[in-house]
Amino acid sequence: MPQLYPIKLFLPQSNKLSHKTAKPSLSGPEVFVDLVDKSSHPAALKEALDGLLKKDVYQAKPSQLYWYRKSTLDNSYAGLLCGLPSQECIHPQLTTHEHVLDKRVQLFSDYLAATQLQAEPILVLHENTTFSDAFAAKMYKRSCATQYTLGNELHEIWLLDDEEAKEVKRFAAAAKQFHLADGHHRLASCIDYADKYHKNITVLSFVVAKNQLYNDRFVCALKQFPKGISAIDIEPKKTANETSVKKLSIGCLMGKNTQQIHFPKTTNAASFLFEEILGFSTLNAIDLGEYIDYFPPSASLSAEFLSNADPYKAKFFYDPLSIDQIIQTAKAQKKLPPKSTYLLPKLPTGLFIAPMDSFE
Repeated sequence: MPQLYPIKLFLPQSNKLSHKTAKPSLSGPEVFVDLVDKSSHPAALKEALDGLLKKDVYQAKPSQLYWYRKSTLDNSYAGLLCGLPSQECIHPQLTTHEHVLDKRVQLFSDYLAATQLQAEPILVLHENTTFSDAFAAKMYKRSCATQYTLGNELHEIWLLDDEEAKEVKRFAAAAKQFHLADGHHRLASCIDYADKYHKNITVLSFVVAKNQLYNDRFVCALKQFPKGISAIDIEPKKTANETSVKKLSIGCLMGKNTQQIHFPKTTNAASFLFEEILGFSTLNAIDLGEYIDYFPPSASLSAEFLSNADPYKAKFFYDPLSIDQIIQTAKAQKKLPPKSTYLLPKLPTGLFIAPMDSFE
């Protein structure tokens, strides 16, 4: 398991913080979101961020371990805000469950080189819920050091004292593994940057227990059939080791008709749809933009959209994978198909900004 490092943070001033969503995929402090929208390239963004620091819109905090909680109207999520050393963010210390696309990795690696800033933590999970629950109870006995309100979200930050920092480091040392829940491209880009410039860096991370995560699913809409496939096979051929009992299913909407595609319990819905129905492979990274549109659960999907596949060839619906299914896939060094998970919490971009600190 990776070590937990204190991390320097730039935090926005509460009295200069407002919230807006400029794009569906970007949510964060307005001062940061505006800069991202207006900056034409990473160097311009870095210059603009430096301007915010000089104007004290963001203030630098010393290296520290933090406890962080995000609360919405329905849920709250809490864990450690820290740095993970890039050279330890590999199997078996840190497992992953998704492939990454080289083009995206290089693009973001170049962004890191230009800005020298990380503006969104990767999301890392562990399995020691007993430690996390007990440590959270201890934190909440005192008031947080900083808090922000963004829309209907409350963000609270506690500073760990020396004894608390030692406690979490002992917890990390005793853990067998950590698992990357979200941020596969961000992590790969940090590792690429570290390798390219021969540096060991701390990767900005939000480390949470598995009971602090919630997984939802995308609606998968098929724009065109992959090569070699001309129709959806509702009853695909059985494999040699497959049992005859099938109790799990994927909803397949074609036109206005929904049918159920059954699959065995020995696999999961995302992998079965991706490999057995659509004929793709999870062995390699694939950019599926040519074939599939993905609609996140946060999208406002109309009743008409959900009851009619047109103009798509088909739309697919299935129950979200459990957190344990995701962990077991990662431990087995297997990969899930793209967009198999929609893991919460999603953290605002630019609420926490960390420099690309290196260490020996």
